[in-house]
Amino acid sequence: MALKILHLADLHLGAAAYERWRGGRPERLDEFLAALDAALAAGEEAGVHAVVVAGDVYDQYRPEPLVQQEWARRVARLRARGTPLVVCLGNHDRAPRAAAVSSQAVFAALDLPGVYVAAEPTLWEIPTAGGTLTVAAAPWYAGGAPETAAATAALLADLVHNRWRRALARARAAVFVGHVWMAGGRLTSESTGFLGQAQIPPRAIADDAFAYYALGHLHLHQKVAFGAGGPAVYAGSIAPLDFSDEGAPKGAVLVELEPGEPTRWRFVELPARPFLTVDVAATTAEEVAARVTAFAAAHRTPGAVVRCRVTGPAGLGPTLDRDALAAAFPESLAFRLEVVVPTAARRRAGIAPELDLAAALRLYAADHPPASDIPWDDVLARADALARDENGAG
Repeated sequence: MALKILHLADLHLGAAAYERWRGGRPERLDEFLAALDAALAAGEEAGVHAVVVAGDVYDQYRPEPLVQQEWARRVARLRARGTPLVVCLGNHDRAPRAAAVSSQAVFAALDLPGVYVAAEPTLWEIPTAGGTLTVAAAPWYAGGAPETAAATAALLADLVHNRWRRALARARAAVFVGHVWMAGGRLTSESTGFLGQAQIPPRAIADDAFAYYALGHLHLHQKVAFGAGGPAVYAGSIAPLDFSDEGAPKGAVLVELEPGEPTRWRFVELPARPFLTVDVAATTAEEVAARVTAFAAAHRTPGAVVRCRVTGPAGLGPTLDRDALAAAFPESLAFRLEVVVPTAARRRAGIAPELDLAAALRLYAADHPPASDIPWDDVLARADALARDENGAG
């Protein structure tokens, strides 16, 4: 009999981007919970014997009580069904200080039967109704800096190829569960959030003992080439967080492991809130309004997050009526206006080759809209940190 698992990752419960409260409830939280429930229901229908979450259960390491309560309810339902749950901590689950206790630590502290939380690299032999599942878990390496990633890769290589070798060799079904950026993994426009992060080479953990690699951290669902063992798959986030997810399918992965047989897996796509970009090239506010109105008339957008990206001459932005443009999409959840000035027309006063990265970015940010939903303050803070590292400070 095949041992079946449900592979989830990047739940990001409590994500605040474009959140709106209705009827005393945060609408986007309920959207993410509905996606999670649909994935768990698909797993239950398929008769899975275990659920693995490859990191980032929460969007913030200090989640709101409501978010914690809703996740705890799902944990309780899995326990009531007797389905083991494996959670591998992600970067959003960890506090900035590596030694700080994660919000997921409460489940480990309660020592709940069937609930396994990996705050450090861990090997478990987990009893399930389908047989013993061997899980090698690799949580997020603190900071993600190149030197830390290199040390983490060396540690994982030693664990997989040496210290865990005997247990992996006798495993009926072994999977690697990790919240890592593996070399070869493709990014979308979320790449600005990976500033300064480094990749782990697949050779560090690739091993024929692993029938499946359940990966998390990259929000784009994809398969990565590993060269040894079974398929290596990023489940992707369960729901779109921002415009980096525009057009990308969202869901979970159902996996079947059977000794002596190739691993079978399939992606289960979940209904997702649409993120929609309207690109308009114009020279006057009247042109922009006319084209946006025409687009809105041809496209219904119930529940969508709409971005209007206007390309035009310098000075066009202040003449645009954002509220009037947003009114063209009355059924949307949120509306965002971006004005992009062609490079030749942009003013870059003060930016010179001798400036450091942080200073140049601050001047650039002063007259340029953010290219993603990551606030400029976060990008600038990271630039300051990189500048201090470069100069040997801090």
